[in-house]
Amino acid sequence: MLLGDTKIGKPIDIYINRDGVNYRVASKIEDARDGRVCITLIASAKRIFQFLDTDVIDIVYRTNDRMWKWSNVKGGITELDGEKFHCLYSDKPGESYNRRNAFRVSISDMVNLSYKINLEGDFDEAEECYRTEHCPAMLRDISELGVGFYTNEVLSAGTEISFEFPTDVGEIKCYAVVIRFFESRQSRFKYYYGARFIETNRTLTKYIYDRQRQELAKARGARF
Repeated sequence: MLLGDTKIGKPIDIYINRDGVNYRVASKIEDARDGRVCITLIASAKRIFQFLDTDVIDIVYRTNDRMWKWSNVKGGITELDGEKFHCLYSDKPGESYNRRNAFRVSISDMVNLSYKINLEGDFDEAEECYRTEHCPAMLRDISELGVGFYTNEVLSAGTEISFEFPTDVGEIKCYAVVIRFFESRQSRFKYYYGARFIETNRTLTKYIYDRQRQELAKARGARF
């Protein structure tokens, strides 16, 4: 699939690695032509997001039956009919993509989970539209793309969460959004949640690779 084959109005995920920090932005396709797609402008009340030449950008697009990924995409801003949009450029075809291919490592760490609760009312600044609450949670598994965790707190899909935990490679801080939840069979907790990362620090990748090597070494040792 080429970028020009994507459909207007469909959602698209943009993954940005900037100076070792990973970000995820969800947006919507506003225009699609050969070699590029235009998406809803990424902006706050104060400023427009600027892509940098040094950004490493991947995008993921979902059709009815599969997902497609473009790597090493370039980003910029353009104007169509007097309106500004962000544009993403790539002449290469997208590759069939499955999020579950990301290697997940098991983890049973307790963390203090922070989550946002949206407030009703008229607000001038987006930062004033929510309050932050906290609850204990137990991490079950983690990958470069997301995390699974248990808690007794009721969280809805779309809730933004954050947590941090210590490791041998340093403190890892993560920001994510809840995408699914189930009643838990884990006796200590009522609910299990799956969340997709919005932002992480650079130590997460090293931590996962180190744990992966340890688990593979244990598996090889068990066979001999």
